[in-house]
Amino acid sequence: MKEKYFFTIPVYICSPEEYNKKRERYFNNQFKRYKVDDSKESKELFEEAFKMYLWHPWKFNQIVGFIELFIWGKDIRGEYYFISSKRLSVHQKNKKYTWCGKAFEMGVYFEKQSDTIYKTLIEHLENLRNEKPFKGRYIDLREFYEISSFIDWKRLLGYK
Repeated sequence: MKEKYFFTIPVYICSPEEYNKKRERYFNNQFKRYKVDDSKESKELFEEAFKMYLWHPWKFNQIVGFIELFIWGKDIRGEYYFISSKRLSVHQKNKKYTWCGKAFEMGVYFEKQSDTIYKTLIEHLENLRNEKPFKGRYIDLREFYEISSFIDWKRLLGYK
């Protein structure tokens, strides 16, 4: 049986809101540590250096794993990859992702409607937030929510 991959969901060390709070605290600490004067120009220069060398954008730098969704026969499965590191940090470098196994599997039967399949899939993904290793991490479902309600799930699974 050949699998058909259709979506990859990033898993982050923390939510964007938590990250921004940490960033603000770290920025203020560094600002005090380097004794930058309070002039507007100095603060702007320090902010630029901070962005360039000390703190990086959340969206692409704080990913600690992925959940890949695919179709296996008439099932929808999610497998996950996580960085192989003993400690996770906001300043993680040299990430190496490792396949960790099945996150979930859901059987889909012919009589199910497309919206029922969608709701069940969302339920499975949201339930992962309470399971190890996802607990305490941020599973970014925002893009999946945006597009998934437009998908004809029965057709994607090969039902006519």
